[in-house]
Formats: sequence, C-alpha cells, structure tokens
Amino acid sequence: MCFDDPKAIADYDRVMQTNIRTAVILKHLAKPYLIESKGSIVNTSTVSSEWSYCMSKAAVNAFTQVIASLLAPDVRVNAIAPRPTRTNIHVVNSSGDQDKVWDEFGKIMPLKRVAEPIEMAQLIALLASDASKNMTGSIIVSDAGYLLGDPYR
Repeated sequence: MCFDDPKAIADYDRVMQTNIRTAVILKHLAKPYLIESKGSIVNTSTVSSEWSYCMSKAAVNAFTQVIASLLAPDVRVNAIAPRPTRTNIHVVNSSGDQDKVWDEFGKIMPLKRVAEPIEMAQLIALLASDASKNMTGSIIVSDAGYLLGDPYR
C-alpha cells in the first residue's frame, strides 16, 4: 500500500485496529487473570515490509517490551516475528495453486523453505512454557534467513 493510494488511510486504520489495538485491549482485560495465574503472553509480530502492516507490528514489538516491563515479575511477555509461514493470508496466483506460490517464495529464502504453521505454534508453546521462564520482553525471529538479505542467493 503506497501513501498516495486513496485507500491508504483506511487500510492503515484497519491494520492498526487489528494488530495493535486488539492486542492492547486483550492484555488489559486479561491482566488480572494473568497476574493471578503467573501466566505468559506471546504476541505475534513480523519481519514483513508492507508499510501499514509493518508499522502495526513494530507497535506490537514496542508494546511487548513495555508491557513486559510493567508486568514483571508476575507475567512474562514475549513475541515471535515469523516470515514466511505457509498460511492462507496471501492471494493465490492465477492458477489458484497457493502451495506453488509458497514453494516459489521458499526458493528465494536462504534456508530454501517456508515454515509450516505448526512450527510457529511450537515456538509459541516454548515461549509460554517454563522452558523460557528466564525470558521476557524478547522478540524471537523465525524467518528462514529472510533478514540476512543475502544478495547472492
């Protein structure tokens, strides 16, 4: 979405509502229960580059760290920042073969693959478990090497 697109502001509002406002409201409502249960929060961020989506997820990262500081030591708060993960979020190509789209995307990644949703679920489970009881305010990137930006791949 470009800034000069007539739908840019509406898109920005929708994405911010979905990705950050909802997270803030849920944390506010769940806070007493999380403190009582010594619970754990795992937010979902991204390493995406689309402008409004990226800004909203940067806000999720900042919110993760602020709320981690405010809720410590009672509640641990971390986030995952995945890319790419094989989901149905992207528009399928003209042939309608979404798996082919993901396979092509995987070919340009340094690890030559995209993650499966179960891998992100396992990462979330790890962060929510006692195995990560010494972590709070962390943003864990799982990106098949996307951020390496290797020009030779």
